[in-house]
Amino acid sequence: MEGGGLLVTKVGGAAVKVVARDIAMEAKAVQRTAPTRAAQNAELVQPAGFSSKGTAQSSPKFDPEKLERIQASLKDKLEIKYDAEWLDRYGSEAQFYPGYPGHRSTIVLRPEPSRGAVIEELLHFGQWQKAQRSGVSAAEFSTPARIVQDEIAAQHQLLGLKFWTSAERGEFSKNLELWKATDTK
Repeated sequence: MEGGGLLVTKVGGAAVKVVARDIAMEAKAVQRTAPTRAAQNAELVQPAGFSSKGTAQSSPKFDPEKLERIQASLKDKLEIKYDAEWLDRYGSEAQFYPGYPGHRSTIVLRPEPSRGAVIEELLHFGQWQKAQRSGVSAAEFSTPARIVQDEIAAQHQLLGLKFWTSAERGEFSKNLELWKATDTK
């Protein structure tokens, strides 16, 4: 992703808690495998936000009604857009762009996005909300070093959730290792 159990629940409130519960119940019925993601590294990170790399043809899809409820509950803070052409340009499955004064944050998704992509972008939205409360600007939040650190944190958070398929969990583990390899700390 470009530039985060759910820390986002502190930001998104009940809507995200409900979504996490619903996903956990649905995960038991999931028969498909997770997507194969392209290598993620600092060279792939766009400076304006966070971006999920890879494809999601075989990944469980996020329930569109739940996504609408999330959008409605966060309408003053977050806009969700669907634009496969934009994402293709960057080789991304999804992207998050932090808001700035007078403008909402934006998540760009593919039509029928995977649940991993949606949840990861919501985690980045949560990271942004926390950073913003600490006085961090959108420009500071979107530096390559910060993006790598937040990607690592997001992958840890994703791995901490219990409802993923083993294939999805494997992809998050792989992504975590790729992001750690790009960390300059």
